[in-house]
Amino acid sequence: MTLRHVVLDFDGTCTRVEDAADAYIAECLRIFEAEVQAGSARQFRAALESVRKASPGAGWTLAVTPAAPACADPYILVGEAIRIVVKKLRIKKPVPVDLHARANDLAQAPWREEMVEVLEAFRKKKVAVHFVSNSKTAKIEHRLDDLLVGKPALRKSVTVIGDAGKFRIVELEADAKVSPPMRKVFAQLPPASATLVDGRPIYLRRGGYFEALCNVWGQKNFAAQTLVCGDIWELDLAMPAVLGAHLHLVKRDAPYATYAYEKEAVDQLGPRASFGSLHDVLARL
Repeated sequence: MTLRHVVLDFDGTCTRVEDAADAYIAECLRIFEAEVQAGSARQFRAALESVRKASPGAGWTLAVTPAAPACADPYILVGEAIRIVVKKLRIKKPVPVDLHARANDLAQAPWREEMVEVLEAFRKKKVAVHFVSNSKTAKIEHRLDDLLVGKPALRKSVTVIGDAGKFRIVELEADAKVSPPMRKVFAQLPPASATLVDGRPIYLRRGGYFEALCNVWGQKNFAAQTLVCGDIWELDLAMPAVLGAHLHLVKRDAPYATYAYEKEAVDQLGPRASFGSLHDVLARL
């Protein structure tokens, strides 16, 4: 396999979200009780448990259409739990739009220990490294600045595209920065995969994510020469798989462990896909 690009997700793929999950959830609850609904802790915790039990059949509904398992990570889990509490208690007061960002800043997930080694290995092989994430560009840039202090050449070689909107099941916008040939590629994507997750479709037409990939590729179709690395099959890898990219699914640990259907999706692609730790992606080189 000749690689031109590697596309890395950020949260969960390159960071250990499980290490910060308890503190993150506790801070979300504190903010919710202080600024939205006092005395809602019991309902909040009950909602967390109900979402855990319903996932992966229950999906992440931030952008209305289910976009990923509802308990794939603590960030998705909390968002779905809050939605349930707001509905159940008939809360009219708006939830602070920066609740996630504030809690995430307080309980920042650490980088995976192998992160620098992985970045150095790709650079040595002259593979262009790109982060494509739902997280803010500035946040990832700052985290990389801290991680790679003293390694300016390596830091300069890594690009970041944040706010990718992987969770948005949408068509390409009229003003999307996507070339006519790549628009034709997107037009050929089926609406959803043939595989259902507890009766729920895996939706593929994620216009914002596709636009981000087109920016990585310079508006040409380099999917077959790209390795996409993510920790949530549905969110990070399902669309790139159909586009023809190579894939590596990073194993999630309990209590947000990788679902069986995600591993099965990897297995079905044979040598084009792999599963394991972030460090295991180096075997693809």
